[in-house]
Amino acid sequence: MGKFFLQEDSSEIGSEESGSNEADERTSQVDKALSDGWRYLGLKPVEVYALTHREFTILLNAQRERQYDTFEREAMFAMMYESAHRAKRPKASDLFKRPKNGEKDERKLEEMAKKAEEASEWLSQFNFA
Repeated sequence: MGKFFLQEDSSEIGSEESGSNEADERTSQVDKALSDGWRYLGLKPVEVYALTHREFTILLNAQRERQYDTFEREAMFAMMYESAHRAKRPKASDLFKRPKNGEKDERKLEEMAKKAEEASEWLSQFNFA
């Protein structure tokens, strides 16, 4: 069975001196991974040890993106609350309109693609080099 990113071979453990900088650095990396696993992902040490380095990194990145999504959502809520507070007679449809169907979105996307293509053709007549 392969070793995980926080585990060492028994041969590596015996070859290191207890006071070496490598051992201290390795210990600090393990401590940081365990701390980050608990702080950001809610993982217990056993769960962190069970992950490969790639899995752990993917989970940390996904958690960061999830946090950014939460911030964006909260910012939208704050703007909606302020907009509703300032409006004389606020309606839910004034704050958010759910898209009715995908056909309009597809047509809009096709129109935007066509405009982008036309703009690209127009720009191709100029030499920027």
